[in-house]
Amino acid sequence: MKRLYRIKPIGHYRIWGSDTLGDQFHLTNPRSIGEISCASANSSCDCEIYEEAYTLSDFYKNHPEYFHLSCKQFPLRINIMAANEDLSIQVHPDKTSTTDAQPEAWYVIHSDGSRLCLGHNWQKKQDFLDAVAHHKLLNGIRYLPCASNDYFYLQPGTVHAVGKGSLIYELTCQSDITYRLYDYERTDESGHKRPLHIEQAAKYIYYPQVLKQRTPIQLIQSRDCIQTVYQNDPGIFTLKKIELHGDTTIHHKDFHLLTVIEGNGTINDEHINKWDTLLQICDTKLHLCGDMTIMAASFKEAKTSCIAT
Repeated sequence: MKRLYRIKPIGHYRIWGSDTLGDQFHLTNPRSIGEISCASANSSCDCEIYEEAYTLSDFYKNHPEYFHLSCKQFPLRINIMAANEDLSIQVHPDKTSTTDAQPEAWYVIHSDGSRLCLGHNWQKKQDFLDAVAHHKLLNGIRYLPCASNDYFYLQPGTVHAVGKGSLIYELTCQSDITYRLYDYERTDESGHKRPLHIEQAAKYIYYPQVLKQRTPIQLIQSRDCIQTVYQNDPGIFTLKKIELHGDTTIHHKDFHLLTVIEGNGTINDEHINKWDTLLQICDTKLHLCGDMTIMAASFKEAKTSCIAT
């Protein structure tokens, strides 16, 4: 049985993008690409499986035996973001009547002395609305410097933005509702300012907001491999980094999305390069060989609910 499937990435034009990321992914039209969907399975962006007549969403629906999940929708989404300018300041809602909550995680692949917007200083909703009314919104935003290899977990309701000069691996769920607070007065290709969503954002921002940078919860070391576990939360997602210099064998009980962020090598004798993303089905033994760094994401169902139903 085939146990590894390559996923075809999709590039997205972004007002804050550049040509560099599209070139690295060998896209046909790399102009102003700011975001690459390495794995996505929703109605607006559904990646294809190489050498299969399926999109990722169809593959998930047609092969439940590969995942052992009860979720109706494939639960994870992975993006690579390269910020040539500051991204808009935004917030994702907690669970609503029509969609699930959207937690997300950022792993900083590279930083040019960049900073991230993470959190705010408003004590209550009216403080935020007053700041908007008096054009002082930026005064209430918290900024943190970020360095390569930093990891951040963002709960729904967190005010956030990626800063200029950051290359980010982003892990989130398939829900994709974003409320924009601030966009630096930028205009799109048509000369129009992008809409803001002040009323909706005010409703879903957490007040007050206390954030902590998340530290790894487990370190697994062998002769040639270090596995850094950042997150292992059923109903949300799991994420670890695999740093390989040689060869090792890893057994994964759950399905995983494996994204190479540095180097190259082989997995079960299949050659992989930087920026490749493989879907590994459940209950798979992996033999890895090479010099490479892989982000390995997965999803475990909570006992009472599934975040992506």
